[in-house]
Amino acid sequence: EETVPESVRKNAEKNKRKELSSGVTPRSSGLIDYTTFGELGEIIKANWPIFGDMFRDIQAVEKVLNTLNTLRAPIAHCKALAEDEELRLHLALRDWFRQME
Repeated sequence: EETVPESVRKNAEKNKRKELSSGVTPRSSGLIDYTTFGELGEIIKANWPIFGDMFRDIQAVEKVLNTLNTLRAPIAHCKALAEDEELRLHLALRDWFRQME
């Protein structure tokens, strides 16, 4: 059975309520769209029996998600990435897909 950690669910609900109260068009009706990369990692860990066939190693998945989370902020705020950070993003995405082979 699928499980979402309570802290992840509550934070997604909080983020959704915050967005709704801001008066902007909601990005989604699904709570999954209000989670962070770190929270997605928590969902994967909590459901490893389901995701274990898709990914090679949970620690590697967590590492890649942490890297993507670090790089997400400048991208989300329309800041240019430094050349080495752009390379780091490409490498993190390669690592992600490598986990799915």
